Order: sequence, then structure tokens, then C-alpha cells
Amino acid sequence: GLFQMVSKGLMPVSNPSEIFMDSGGGISSGTAVAAVLEGNRVFLLQVQALVTKTQFGTPQRTAEGIGHRRMNLLLAVLEKRCGKPFGFYDVFIKTTGGLQVVEPAIDLAVCMALLSGFDDNPLSQSTVYIGEVGLGGEVRPVNRIEDRIGEAEKLGMNSVILPKIRGKKPHGKQINLKQVGSLFDLI
Repeated sequence: GLFQMVSKGLMPVSNPSEIFMDSGGGISSGTAVAAVLEGNRVFLLQVQALVTKTQFGTPQRTAEGIGHRRMNLLLAVLEKRCGKPFGFYDVFIKTTGGLQVVEPAIDLAVCMALLSGFDDNPLSQSTVYIGEVGLGGEVRPVNRIEDRIGEAEKLGMNSVILPKIRGKKPHGKQINLKQVGSLFDLI
């Protein structure tokens, strides 16, 4: 369960996605929306990335909300497979609300936030990114994809970018689904 301390004591949070989605500030580059699992619950959260030219010989790397090794792995994939020279840039990544995400389904949102921050090109905040990113730049399926799509629909998102899935195709009632095989499909 997720609880919030209020004047009456601990109260359950009925919609955790509202806590992890930044409602202010407007659109800026380096922000992407992910659908993640925490226990049995699916909720949306924003991933933020700040990419800036390094002023020193060795670029700074800071990650809050995802593992430092995962961040370095995704940076290496983006540099090698997508030709983005992150080796000359400081990179700062965080998830809103301070949630620590360990599942790989956040990979695609992290990569898109990094690319958006690198190119200084804002992404739509009504698009959700779901998928694990492999070392070759491929986007791999994750579990409970239908539940993730359902949460995006429930919160009024317009589209979901997800991995290509063999067999039964996922569907949404009133949401645009775009299946991609690799990061190259999105760049």
C-alpha cells in the first residue's frame, strides 16, 4: 500500500500516479513518462534527465531513482548504437517523487529522457514509454503490458510506445499504441 501523512494520520493514496507525475512547470526537454510496477500496482512516473556539456575532463554521472550501473549501461547503448557522444556531457537522472525503480521496464523512458535532454527537444507528456532496452538498442517486452496500458488510459494519456510483441497484440480502448523494435525506430 501507499500512504500519505495528513493531519488525521496515515491515509491511503488512491492514485499513486498523481504523486509521481509533475503537475507544474510546463513542458521542458529531458522529461519522459514511464509505467512501472511497484509490488502489484502499476503507476506512471516521470523520469527527468539533464544533459550538459562537461566543464572538466571526466563527465559527472548522477542517478537518483534508478541504479547508477543501469544509467551507465543505457548511456553506453545510446552512445554506441545511436551515435550520441555522451562521453563529453555531464548527465543527471532522477525519478519524480524519489521512487527507486529496479525493474527494466523504465529503460525506454530513461533513454528517451536522455535523448530529449541531449537534443534539447521536449517530448509529449501525454506519451508513456514502456520497455527494456537491450545492449544492441533493441526494445524488449516486459510483463503486465496490458495493465500498464490500462493505467495510461485511466490517467488520460494519448499514446503508449511499447515493444513489438509476438502473438496476441496488446490493445487499448481509447489510446494510440505504437510498437517499436529498437531505439532507432524512435530516433
